Amino acid sequence: MESLQIFTQFIDNTVNEPNANSLLHTFYTNLSDSEKEIFVIALIGHATTTHKLLEYERMK
Repeated sequence: MESLQIFTQFIDNTVNEPNANSLLHTFYTNLSDSEKEIFVIALIGHATTTHKLLEYERMK
């Protein structure tokens, strides 16, 4: 569970950087196979949450 929190924080801190895709890809490729699975879960969670927040903001 700790890895999920660390990965989520890393994604939050990186996603708005101009070279975010490159940073995320490099980070991902350096992970072990088991860590990659957790990272993908964190990335999907971040994308879903961001989408829902944007949706909520538009409805205001």
